[in-house]
Amino acid sequence: MRFVVPIPLWIYLTYALVAISVGATALYIALVIFLIYMLITQPRQIVGFFLGIAVLSAMFQHWKVTLLVLLFALIAKYLFRNRVDTPVQKLQESGGANPNQNGS
Repeated sequence: MRFVVPIPLWIYLTYALVAISVGATALYIALVIFLIYMLITQPRQIVGFFLGIAVLSAMFQHWKVTLLVLLFALIAKYLFRNRVDTPVQKLQESGGANPNQNGS
């Protein structure tokens, strides 16, 4: 007759927690090494990335102020827009030749 020792569930859960924490720590270390490498090779992009995250975080925190700023920006864009957008339109408004016609 074989003697079987039952292993409690909490031991399995402890092993699973240890495995998850070791994996998360390894992933964190790899991420930090990657960010240090990118900071050395591409400093502008990484700094811009973190500034973008900070701005997005501030926008979500202060969403009422963000909505007001966007509203004022849209109104200012509408009021101070350039009515002549392209050089072709400028040429057409001044009565010059139409470059889309084939010389006729």
